[in-house]
Amino acid sequence: MLNFLKVLTLFALSAVIILYISRKDNPFTKTPYPVKVTGVPEGLDQAEKAHILIIGSGIAEYITPIIEEIGESYKDKVRGGLKIVNWAEQNEGIHRTLFKWQSLKKKPLITIYLGGDSEFYEQKFMVRDIEKIKKNFKRSENLELSTLLQIVPELSPFFYIPISHFIYASNKNPLENNKIKIMPDRLKLKYIEFNYFVYKSLLNELIYEVKKFKKEIILLSPPYNPENEPNQTCSIASSETIIEILEEIEELKKENKKQEAYDRLRLLSEKALGHAGVFYKRAQVEKELKNHSLALRLFELSHAFDCLPSNATKITESIIEKAANNNGIPFINFSRLIFRNFGKGPLFLDERIPQEKYFDLIKNLIQKEVSEQLQL
Repeated sequence: MLNFLKVLTLFALSAVIILYISRKDNPFTKTPYPVKVTGVPEGLDQAEKAHILIIGSGIAEYITPIIEEIGESYKDKVRGGLKIVNWAEQNEGIHRTLFKWQSLKKKPLITIYLGGDSEFYEQKFMVRDIEKIKKNFKRSENLELSTLLQIVPELSPFFYIPISHFIYASNKNPLENNKIKIMPDRLKLKYIEFNYFVYKSLLNELIYEVKKFKKEIILLSPPYNPENEPNQTCSIASSETIIEILEEIEELKKENKKQEAYDRLRLLSEKALGHAGVFYKRAQVEKELKNHSLALRLFELSHAFDCLPSNATKITESIIEKAANNNGIPFINFSRLIFRNFGKGPLFLDERIPQEKYFDLIKNLIQKEVSEQLQL
């Protein structure tokens, strides 16, 4: 009997050791996140010299000149003025942005984040792993467990469920996620919904990192052109009947029967819930009728239900605003600043870049926040 217990104990111990060895070098058994960035980011040396560091995606390069002007205005208080460095990159998701900030040995006084418009560019997880990732997040939120893992991090391989993972090199360009284009719509919707959750979690992680080092961060919502046509309507929101009615509406418009076309489109939009194409077409008509507030809301709905998102949406904006409010940090709603003039003329130079006057408008708001943060 005693020998049997010894053998059983030895077997159990061996199983634990094998489990630990198999998981200990897997970075994804030490964190709930399914994506990881490695290496030394390009531009790290310059970024560490910044007083004000601009991070995020490519759109942030367009605010660099106005931030540099703000830095110059402090020449009489800071020798040479405040050094501004733009460390934002085209198509950069929050997972890369967070890693870059964590890589800094010398942290900037103020970080300006303008991102969120490229979160669907690079894949962060597998749809089949969503439930496992959710369980890992729940475990990470357990106060007793997280405290234990901080004290004994070697235990983490036993608590997090192994998942498929994505590892990206920080010194290489983001890789476009083409898999989402060929996913069945049912899986696309799951990916889109959970991707917003991952974005929210990583954004809060970035804020936590900045506050941990007693530095300041200003969040800006990324501008997006509401009049861009949605990339794809989800097939599960469509039907042959809806397609036929849309074709009939187009025929009515060609025959100049605008009121009849509008009436049918309004009725269809109330029935075809979640149909990005229907929302978009009605938004166009409402704008023609100068119902600007309703048109803007419908344009935003069309992008919220886009089955192949490629830019920021109202959802992105709401996530950033809520993160700022919950953490008591400055937030500048760039999109709303632009949309105040919706219907009064062109808002954007192209599909993504706002008119120059809107960059001038946010300059004063940013300068006010910088002044309050630096107390100079």
